[in-house]
Amino acid sequence: MYLLFIVCLCTMGCEDSLGTYQFTFDADGKCYLVGMTSISQDVFEEKVQGYGWRTVATHKIHSDGTYDKEDFYDLYVGASSSSYYFGETHIKEYFPYTAKPVLAYALCPYEIQDPTDYFPLPTGDEMLIIEVKGTEMHAIVGPGNKTLLPGYDKRDNYFYLRLERMTAEEIVAKDEKYDYHWEYEKELGQ
Repeated sequence: MYLLFIVCLCTMGCEDSLGTYQFTFDADGKCYLVGMTSISQDVFEEKVQGYGWRTVATHKIHSDGTYDKEDFYDLYVGASSSSYYFGETHIKEYFPYTAKPVLAYALCPYEIQDPTDYFPLPTGDEMLIIEVKGTEMHAIVGPGNKTLLPGYDKRDNYFYLRLERMTAEEIVAKDEKYDYHWEYEKELGQ
């Protein structure tokens, strides 16, 4: 009986960090964290730049500011999220490219002028880092300037990501395994 009580107590008290965020949308349909305090340029350079980040959970954000507790990719067989490397002058995105199908990477140059705002990702999406704690990072990813199909609301295409910092060995393994160079203009004819 005592063991059952401890198991129940731990189950109720060991709640995931999900549920602590509430999102909102501006007049242009961009998603932001309610009451967001921004990361500084120093925090970005010290804790994000020069590191690789593996997405461990992807949660769809809804137009009312709530988000799904379940991982978005758990619903799709064969689909998975991206991982990222933030170099000094470029971002490298690793992802499964199902049209070929291959494991691909894409590069885009960047200069973070303001770490409190969205910046472009190599696949045309955009990212906003909302928090960095140790080896964990939280971010919002949205459609950027992509042209959405008619009838699609930009607000229905935002995701809350939880990411973990990769080790140097994991980055080397990604570089070896994800060997197809995907280029936005070439692949999408834009």
